[in-house]
Amino acid sequence: MPIITWGKALSVGYPAIDDDHQKLIALFNAAHGAVKQTSPRQAVETILTELIDYTNWHFDHEEALMEEHGYDRIEAHKLEHQELAANARQLYVQYLAGDDTVPEVLLPFLRNWLTDHILRSDKQLGDFLNGYQRQEL
Repeated sequence: MPIITWGKALSVGYPAIDDDHQKLIALFNAAHGAVKQTSPRQAVETILTELIDYTNWHFDHEEALMEEHGYDRIEAHKLEHQELAANARQLYVQYLAGDDTVPEVLLPFLRNWLTDHILRSDKQLGDFLNGYQRQEL
């Protein structure tokens, strides 16, 4: 059973970002499932690696869109990305060093951050990008 379910409430209304978020949510749910089913450590490590890597890729993608369209809140948004990436990276390094309690901290942290960030900051970005597109028509 997914912990986060993709739906209209999480849509920012900008397809490229929504597609990224759907994949992030799927990866998050897979990581959560692997941890809860007590999958082998290697399986958990693999899915956490994919989740962290894709999150970093997504942040770069979003930031490129912000730069391309002249988003006025880019610095604050980038700072949020940097803070999450640093916190997630620190926890992930602890996990790789053998701390098996990390997923129990990392996954709730990511769930809360992901949903809050989408509902607040990314929705603002989606509104901006959609407005930008309408001006271009």
